[in-house]
Amino acid sequence: YRKRTQYIRQEQSRKAKHAMVCVLRDEWNQKKGQNRSENTALRLEFGRKYGLSDTSVKKYLSMSEEEVEKLLDITVYKKRKTRVNGYLNMIYKMLSDGISPSVVFQYVRSKGCTASDKSLEQHIKASVQIMVLAIWADPPFSPFRNRKM
Repeated sequence: YRKRTQYIRQEQSRKAKHAMVCVLRDEWNQKKGQNRSENTALRLEFGRKYGLSDTSVKKYLSMSEEEVEKLLDITVYKKRKTRVNGYLNMIYKMLSDGISPSVVFQYVRSKGCTASDKSLEQHIKASVQIMVLAIWADPPFSPFRNRKM
């Protein structure tokens, strides 16, 4: 399995942010004083030093240890709704029945799909790739299956 460059870049960014927040919090704990105005000035200084707004510095300083560690976790977002979503099941079933992607494209268009040609084509290609991966993961017939070594 090969990681895509965007995910590698995001992972590096998460690690860098986590490290910066840890350093910021450690430095704050060493330098903070009892005087509120001194702490405000120190917070503003940290903002300039680390290139952060005062609001961000406040947020990072008020985080619990668990919240700081969660900065390393991947954020999972909901999938975006597209104009092709209503046709995905049809696309998948037609492809699994062995119908060519170009015929699937024309059929979905004839059923009223209003997505752009590029979007529809990308969804069909992704479905084909998913099916190919599924076949490679569990082939219907393999000469190596159930073979005693």
